[in-house]
Amino acid sequence: MLALAMAGFSHGATAQQVGDPSESRGPRFLLATAERSRPVPVDLTRSAVLRRPLSLAFDSTPLKQALAEISRQAGLSLVYADDVLPAATLVNLRADHIAVAAALMDVLLDAGVDVVFTRDGRATLVKRPPGPAVQLGSIAGTVTAAGGGTLLPRATITVTGTRLTAEADAAGRYSISSVPVGTHRVRARMLGYAAADTSVVVEEGKETVVDFQLKAQAIELEAVVAVGYGEKRRENLTGAVASIGSEPLESRPITNTLAAIQGVIPGVVVERSGGQPGVEDFSLDLRGASSTNGGNSPLVLIDGVPGKLELLNPADIETISVLKDAAASIYGARAADGVLLVTTKKGTRGATRFTYSTNAAITKLTGMMDTPNNYQMAIMDNEANIHNGAAPMYTPDLLNRVRIGDPTPIPHPIYGSSGRMLFFTNTDWRKAVFENGFERKHTLTASGGGQNSSYYLSGDLFRPGRRDSICQRQ
Repeated sequence: MLALAMAGFSHGATAQQVGDPSESRGPRFLLATAERSRPVPVDLTRSAVLRRPLSLAFDSTPLKQALAEISRQAGLSLVYADDVLPAATLVNLRADHIAVAAALMDVLLDAGVDVVFTRDGRATLVKRPPGPAVQLGSIAGTVTAAGGGTLLPRATITVTGTRLTAEADAAGRYSISSVPVGTHRVRARMLGYAAADTSVVVEEGKETVVDFQLKAQAIELEAVVAVGYGEKRRENLTGAVASIGSEPLESRPITNTLAAIQGVIPGVVVERSGGQPGVEDFSLDLRGASSTNGGNSPLVLIDGVPGKLELLNPADIETISVLKDAAASIYGARAADGVLLVTTKKGTRGATRFTYSTNAAITKLTGMMDTPNNYQMAIMDNEANIHNGAAPMYTPDLLNRVRIGDPTPIPHPIYGSSGRMLFFTNTDWRKAVFENGFERKHTLTASGGGQNSSYYLSGDLFRPGRRDSICQRQ
């Protein structure tokens, strides 16, 4: 029965063609009433349910499965017996905003059934009453090339407006049977030849002979250039390919993609040549040094387009594949140092999906030795002066004041004339300037899609670790 009540049904003489059932290849939409012994046509223009828009994508889909999808989207539950529908029928239909009636008309074409509705809101598929026997004939002939008479095997011959078609055999002959009696247009076509068509009169029980002579025709084909900018299945590659997915990149609290792949992909050498927070400088190497006066960086393709890996957010990367051997040769001279194929994340069909991730890290200075305190520095200054043949800079009294951290400064013993003061307090200036930094990163993504499109939006906010100098704080 109908899951959603049928509303707005009416019947009229102009709603549908009500003639001989055999004249219509599609289903008829009928309304069964107690007042009439035979169902009457439904006015499709006044039925809200039959005009409801659908979005369908059927590719060799079984007929029953296609009907189930139409019923689900339309809010219908069609009732029919198993023997009503033809077995092993496949449906091919792709359409957006197609009406329920049009969808049923398409998938039930030549099925020999009608859709019958009742006043209480039920819909049933019933076999159409048999009409008079259809008178049939056949069409046969030969397809050759014009001028020389060369046979054209594999030429396609079609009866226009029907699903009747045939292919010429090795001798150029073809035959189409079960052609309804009447006048038809028959077309023959083959690649490299101009299509030809003619009008044919088919008589009952007779074979109509139609021969075609096709004229050669120059066709312009698009030039195919194998640039390699695209995706290739792993089994289609002839060389070894190293690759990683998104998990190793997302699990590391790193904001630079080059830093994220450091030590992760075999054979990929990533070197850091700068340490300024947020603007680190990296170099990438796959095949070693190949030039003494040029760069050795590999070709980076982001979704098939050359780009810079360091400008890409690691959270937006789906996979990274590395081509180092002959597999990179299809990319030309620019692939002399190898190729990195980067695939970014894509939206998937379904409702909008939001993801949020955040990470925090502490950055600190590395590779520095411990700094001596003021008293140790004063002792070393005195020793340096003595070894240099000069008098010690710090007297025993000054050394004692340095050791205890006397808060009262005095004019500098050597540079006092220029206004410099000597402080005795113990201050670790390197620690004050290069203090630890705290960096944060927030990433927000939105993805989704429909039947024919998808989307993936992402944004991230990065606050690098900040090391305030003593001058900035003062």
